[in-house]
Amino acid sequence: MLFSKYEQYRKYIWSFVLLRTIQEVLGSHGARIDAFMILIAATVLYHYRVKQITFKKTLVVTLALIVTFAAIATVRLGVFDASEQSATTDFDFGELGAVFIPGFQLYAERSMGTLPPIPWQLFFDDFISIVPLANDKEWQPMYWWTDNYAPDAVVPPITLGPIALSALWGGEFFLLLEGFINGILFAYLMRWFAKNGGSWRVMTVYAFCYSTCVMCLKYSIFFHLAPLVRTILPMVLIVSVLAKGFQGGTKLARIASPA
Repeated sequence: MLFSKYEQYRKYIWSFVLLRTIQEVLGSHGARIDAFMILIAATVLYHYRVKQITFKKTLVVTLALIVTFAAIATVRLGVFDASEQSATTDFDFGELGAVFIPGFQLYAERSMGTLPPIPWQLFFDDFISIVPLANDKEWQPMYWWTDNYAPDAVVPPITLGPIALSALWGGEFFLLLEGFINGILFAYLMRWFAKNGGSWRVMTVYAFCYSTCVMCLKYSIFFHLAPLVRTILPMVLIVSVLAKGFQGGTKLARIASPA
């Protein structure tokens, strides 16, 4: 809504974006993923609502972000990792290792037939998490891994993404199927946005999905289901109803004013 009147609110927009980015980095002890998503969402809105961003500017900003985020990662590695690691588990994967190593480990165990029992509910975790007040840990694959491989950890020390999850269900074929489904979902999102992108409702959904699409590689190809159903779509509905009521009240005031 602020971007629709960018010249009037640009100082507020970028002040808010900067403060939220700093808050996310400090509040998460140096994690950059949420800060990155905030910046991408703001960039998408600027590109489509204000002025198209050239490839040259995109490259310059991207390089600046890489340098900044790399510096934050270096500081975080020296300051926070040691204390966080000692508070969680004896596993020391490192930041990237926590994402990729579980995939190798689970595929190795799959080939040897030594995988622990896998509850079928784990397969539907993305859909179970849609339900309000549902237990988001009982059937969460990362907590299944932690219970079986790092039971003393306070929080899961790893991330189970699509590669690791495919090892639990159908191996390489399931990974191929995941990639195919993921491609269909984003192709539909792009076609839907290209057709209806002028609507603020569509722009809201698209900006959210676009800025958070990296999470489909980190966690699950259905990552967007829960936040869309539980947060984004209800918010769009509420704002639509309030906006309609406000517009209706304005029209009535205009009709009544001559009298």
